[in-house]
Amino acid sequence: RQVLAVTGAGMGEWQIDSGRVIHNLRWCELLGLGEQNLEHTMVEFAPLIHDEDRAVAMARVQACLAGQGPYFSEHRMCRGDGSVIWVEDRGDVVARAEAGAPLRMLGSMIDITARRRAESAWHDNEQRLQALLDNISSGVIVHGPDTHIIDANPAACRVTGLTLDQMRGKVAIDPYWCFLEEDGSVMPLARFPVPQVLARGGAVNKLVLGVRRPDLANPVWVQVDAYPFRDEQGQISQIVVTFADITELKLAEESARRLNRSLRVLSSGNVSLAEVSDESTYLARVCD
Repeated sequence: RQVLAVTGAGMGEWQIDSGRVIHNLRWCELLGLGEQNLEHTMVEFAPLIHDEDRAVAMARVQACLAGQGPYFSEHRMCRGDGSVIWVEDRGDVVARAEAGAPLRMLGSMIDITARRRAESAWHDNEQRLQALLDNISSGVIVHGPDTHIIDANPAACRVTGLTLDQMRGKVAIDPYWCFLEEDGSVMPLARFPVPQVLARGGAVNKLVLGVRRPDLANPVWVQVDAYPFRDEQGQISQIVVTFADITELKLAEESARRLNRSLRVLSSGNVSLAEVSDESTYLARVCD
């Protein structure tokens, strides 16, 4: 009893043959119970376990008694005031009869409610973030520090023409990637977004490049932003690349440039409508 009193965790000793359970005061405090509950029977203890968790927790206790290893469970407990807490419950048989029957079990219990709430909030945030990534029109690709792809959203798969499984594991300079400069020339590897982030140690913003895909006759044009995430030691742990499909904008800009050239030629007097018989001939002369 003195050992049970000085520990900071809720502690208990179960004398299995008699069914008697002895706890320390901290165990009672965790569950909002008075000192009259320092000793009780296992039959009285079981109802304190939340209804939805009781069967699993008690099955794990029975597995421990059967010699299948130490007992461990994270489950909910009902406090004396009706509130519910999450606990981490551990224990093991410390004495057995000559025939192997369990005689005595020691255990400890700590309150993990704050941790479980934090984990639940983190999980909820992760789900919301995943829903956002799945539904935004911009592509997102996450690279590891060695540049291999860890994850990507559906928009990134649509732009690259690859499934997520096909993308995972590819590195930033994989031969599949054929990027183009704005003038249509092949982009050198050093100009790729991820190598630029690694080289400068900082973000790359508003980089326009063409993605040459083997299944398309014309490139897909994107505007790219890439930035590093760092760990506690300041080392780059991930590189996130985001990009928007600007193919239609690029085509519109090219059409506008062609129109401007045509107007300049027309205004110069080099081509007149009287010299051509139809619109197609006129446009061909203008382009020449």
